[in-house]
Amino acid sequence: MRAFFGTPLLVPSYRRIVMVDPRYYRGSVAEVCKEYGAQELLFCYSLERLMTDANLQIIK
Repeated sequence: MRAFFGTPLLVPSYRRIVMVDPRYYRGSVAEVCKEYGAQELLFCYSLERLMTDANLQIIK
């Protein structure tokens, strides 16, 4: 797991935080959400990265 700038701010609000890096994860993000019972999803991307990242196609 890599360091994530927002994690310390989120820790008090959630019992579990599951982080997926689409640059390296090739599975279904929807399946990860189902597996962990996630009800909320947060994407952290810069605008430049969001517009050019070919890995975002795996988010189904």
